[in-house]
Amino acid sequence: MSAIPEFSRPEIIYEDDALQAVHQPGTAGTSLVTFGGLTDRPASGPDGPCFWGQKPAAQLGLNTVGVLAKAENWYPAEAMRRAAPAIRARLGPHSLGYGFSMGGYAALKHGRLLGLDAALAVSPQASIDPADIADDPRHHARFDPRRHGAMLVEPGDPPPFAVQIVDPHEPHDRLQAALIAARCAVATVPLPFLGHATIWHLADTALLGRLLECLRKRDAERLRQALRDHRAHSPHWARLMGRAAFQRGRPAQAERLWRHAVARGLPAGWLAPERAAALEARALRLGEQGRAAAALPFWLEAARILGHDAAAQLRIAAALRRQGQEEAALPLLRNAMALAPDDPATPLALADALDALNRPDEAVATLLGAAALMPDAEARLAARLWCLADRDEQEATLRRALGDAAHPVARGLAALQLGRLALRRGDVAGAARLAEQAVAWLPRSDQPLLLQWQAQEAGQIPQASGEAAPPPPASAPRPGGTGWLRRWLGGGPLSGG
Repeated sequence: MSAIPEFSRPEIIYEDDALQAVHQPGTAGTSLVTFGGLTDRPASGPDGPCFWGQKPAAQLGLNTVGVLAKAENWYPAEAMRRAAPAIRARLGPHSLGYGFSMGGYAALKHGRLLGLDAALAVSPQASIDPADIADDPRHHARFDPRRHGAMLVEPGDPPPFAVQIVDPHEPHDRLQAALIAARCAVATVPLPFLGHATIWHLADTALLGRLLECLRKRDAERLRQALRDHRAHSPHWARLMGRAAFQRGRPAQAERLWRHAVARGLPAGWLAPERAAALEARALRLGEQGRAAAALPFWLEAARILGHDAAAQLRIAAALRRQGQEEAALPLLRNAMALAPDDPATPLALADALDALNRPDEAVATLLGAAALMPDAEARLAARLWCLADRDEQEATLRRALGDAAHPVARGLAALQLGRLALRRGDVAGAARLAEQAVAWLPRSDQPLLLQWQAQEAGQIPQASGEAAPPPPASAPRPGGTGWLRRWLGGGPLSGG
């Protein structure tokens, strides 16, 4: 790609902890504001800061402000209010907005705030607040009530003219689009059978230019026709239609469409990962129909094609486990560990799968082995160990680790689990000693302190009374929220008496 001319070099015009706005001047009379999607982040290239949609905007000569979120934060309203003056100052008299998914939400939610004349939102969300749209759980975990209060797209939010492009057969996107259309004057243009990957159909600079011109003229029908006309030329339309055909059990039709995609310019190297994606889509569809056994060969073939991709192995293993195929998930998880030995997510998942298969000794051994490779994951490993059942058959493995493990985190995990075993057997003094060792070896974890608490509570009950030890606190520590008990106790062990 040729260098950007000096007069049009991009520059950062606003930045805070939530987002970054970059201005790239252009010669056209129309200004464009782009909003990146879920995974797009601020970055720099040889010509300066980069943003989503930068290349086609430059090729079209558009005066552009690219806005990128620094996390999966849905462009918080307060951050956008702070950024708005800097963005508006760089826009000309005619300005449009453009975004995909999370960015599509931003183009609608903040369009009027930025003074836009029109916006094009591709597969947008109306909200991720569970109270607004309970039936789309994809992003509920990312909702932060402190940051996302009143995040639903309201009638006064979008610019005077707005269009959303959506696959009406994608259930969650359809729900979101319906909520937007019911509340706001936003035209809906269907782009069937592309799923949430609708944006790929727009991956053509000439087409984008035509769509933005339709947007500027407020002509939704011409925009719809431009999308339809482009199907005959788009390799990505043929590619994604092939995936949709395969998902619906039509492999011969899928192969014909993929051949068309290559003939239209799709690099041949894209076909293998595309087939894997289609296999996953078919397996998922079968699983949703309650046909887990029929789905299994599709999952395994996708895993074979993506055998060098640790993230794919972990993703497919998780899907297999959700469908009750724990045994089939094990080779994938072990492969993922070999491919990415420093990723703690994989041993945690493998330990869970082994525990579900009633192989507790192997589950514990997996966590102990991970402790030596990734000691920084101490808190997550301890939290997961705490969730495993304590079984007598684990003891030999734990004793060896307690005496021989090279890393203190592994010894700490062994002491923690041995302490749980001792407490279950009624050896309160032994449990207390092991808990004290675990506290010293696992300084960033709460579970050893909980074990100390349990041992002390058990020790306060006379053995002759026959009473059971009291239960642990109702709110056990979570893998993502460790440290609360240690902070509450001031960082030291529980005091006696």
